[in-house]
Amino acid sequence: MSEVLCDKNFPIKTNKILFSKFKNVKKNIINLDNWFKIDEKVNGNWSRTHLLKLSSILLNRKDILDLNQIHNGINSKVFNLKFKKNKNLILKTYPFEDEIISRRMRVENNSLKYLKKNNFPVPGIYKSFFDFNCSFYEFQSGKKNFKATELLIDQCYDFIKKLSLLSRKTKKNLFPNAKEACLSPNEICEQIEKKFNKLLKINDKALNNFLFFEFSDLYEKYSKITKKNFNKEFKNNISMPNRILSPSDFGLHNTISQKNKLYFLDFEYFGWDDPIKLICDFFWHPGNNMSKKLKKRFLNKVINLFSKNYKNFENKLYVLLPLYGLRWSLIILNCFVKKNLKNKTLETRQLRKAKKILNRVSHYGY
Repeated sequence: MSEVLCDKNFPIKTNKILFSKFKNVKKNIINLDNWFKIDEKVNGNWSRTHLLKLSSILLNRKDILDLNQIHNGINSKVFNLKFKKNKNLILKTYPFEDEIISRRMRVENNSLKYLKKNNFPVPGIYKSFFDFNCSFYEFQSGKKNFKATELLIDQCYDFIKKLSLLSRKTKKNLFPNAKEACLSPNEICEQIEKKFNKLLKINDKALNNFLFFEFSDLYEKYSKITKKNFNKEFKNNISMPNRILSPSDFGLHNTISQKNKLYFLDFEYFGWDDPIKLICDFFWHPGNNMSKKLKKRFLNKVINLFSKNYKNFENKLYVLLPLYGLRWSLIILNCFVKKNLKNKTLETRQLRKAKKILNRVSHYGY
């Protein structure tokens, strides 16, 4: 009860946390709606010791030898659990959101089960614990951060082709739309403008100069071309038969290579989307680091695949490609708006990357 916390006899030096789903506007009261958020507020992030103990209890295993963090993302953390007899599991912890069960965890669990069942090269789920927002996955050995080659790019194309075939026989209500799905040309423009306006609120001279004197003119140019090209269809969503089940954050950066065979990771944002967005994101993602030759090879393959059933696919892809490049030049500037990423060195580096992408857009992607 907030009355207890607001009582004049309540200890002054004690922090006040109210467990409630309803927002409390009273001063000096922290409003939280689940026990995990309260634990995080009181105890901070779980330590390595806590995670080892938690894993031992959840898995009912006493043979865990070690736990090492292998990924520290904004939205999730990934650890390698080592057991006796050279066995490993992957532990992935998800952020606590408004609901106790993370949406990202639900989506990733459902998508991985579905893809594994249909023989996709993705991690198998060992055990999931929704009460603790964590999952244990089968360990896949291999390496990351490798150079893009024709063989690897072709495997990415094969994954998309297989997804396209699976999408045709999947019921629409089985999955939600992908995170930041773009089902019409209008939606990509709206996303760009939203990200642009958010960045504009940041008081940073270098950032502001980039947005006003470099980004704005290019966005105005390509948004006009898009609106003129699509005319009355600018706000129309693509039909359901043309949509694809998309990992959303798809690319070589989310793969492991073992003996030149790719295994695909990270399906937190999985769902229905326009295949053009999936293709453009793959094309522009800085982590893919593809040469001009590989980009052309990839585009030729996907154009040949989707043009059979998706009306005017090639023209639409090439019209929207620059806009997605502009979107990516803003995405990599998220460090300016996220407090936990505030770092001048990082901001300078990301701004340099944004300018590099913008330069490629001005030369139409290459």
